[in-house]
Amino acid sequence: MARGRGGRPLERVIRYDRRFRSSCERLGLVPGTPLARRVAATVRTLAFAVELPEASGSRALIPPTRSAWVRRVPAANQWIYFVARTEAGTDAEIVEIVSIVGAPPPPVDDL
Repeated sequence: MARGRGGRPLERVIRYDRRFRSSCERLGLVPGTPLARRVAATVRTLAFAVELPEASGSRALIPPTRSAWVRRVPAANQWIYFVARTEAGTDAEIVEIVSIVGAPPPPVDDL
C-alpha cells in the first residue's frame, strides 16, 4: 500500500468521472450481468492494489490530450481507464475511473 505523511498507509478513494457512465451505456453494460460484475471486480482490484500504477500497468491517451492508466477486465475485451493521484494536504489517494472501452487502447510511450 502506498504511504502518506508519517509513513501511514494512504486511504484509497474510488471516484467515477462523468464520462464513465456514458461509456458504460455506449458498451451496453447492464447492472447485474456477468460482464458488469467483472467490471466492478476489476475496479475493486484497483481499490485494494498494493501500489498504483502497478509495474505491469499500461498508459494510453484519452482523447483529446489526457493520459491515463489502463486495466483490462478479465475474460472480456473491456478496458478501464483510470488516473491515480494523491489528494493534496491529505493521506488519501484518489483513483478516478475515467472511462471504459471495448477495444484495446493503443500503447503510449514516453508520456
